[in-house]
Amino acid sequence: MTLPTVSRALIGLFLINLAAALVLSLFLPPAGALAAAPGGKGLLTVALWASAVFYPVSALAQSAVLSLVAWSIASLMGTSISFSPTIRALLTAEFPLAAAAPWSALVIALRGGAATPADLAVPTGLGAFMSLPAGWISVLAEQAGLFHIVWVAAMLYLFRTQLHLPRGAAWTAALACWMTALGGALIRANLTS
Repeated sequence: MTLPTVSRALIGLFLINLAAALVLSLFLPPAGALAAAPGGKGLLTVALWASAVFYPVSALAQSAVLSLVAWSIASLMGTSISFSPTIRALLTAEFPLAAAAPWSALVIALRGGAATPADLAVPTGLGAFMSLPAGWISVLAEQAGLFHIVWVAAMLYLFRTQLHLPRGAAWTAALACWMTALGGALIRANLTS
């Protein structure tokens, strides 16, 4: 397996999110809370299309930060890795996280659309199965969801096969990347609450 180039990975992430935005835009109601709000459906539709454009940018930024984390862990464990292949591996590992967008769009479509902005939030972690209080417990449950578990597994696989990290270094780097992403999610949750 060869890793895709950075540009091809970004295009793939864009196309996945574009498909999700297309599905979601088809199921936004013409009337109701979304349309009655200032800006209404049009503003939400613009936000959906903008998310398709900005997701690859945020994935690239996250991959750059996590590349530094993986490089640090590898260095501490006596292994060296290059920055460019690490970014490419981490961008490739982003595909399971990007798959959460079409999944959410399909769930919303199966529900019959979105009547309120709250209907657009589809839990993919433990929050899908139980009611959780808002805050760090909810963020932790979401970060331990199926898409994040597959993301960590993809990182582990790519660290072992593409970057040739020893087993211990690969596990430590993958878990450190997940913990870094979890910390970022907790910070975002505190800033937006």
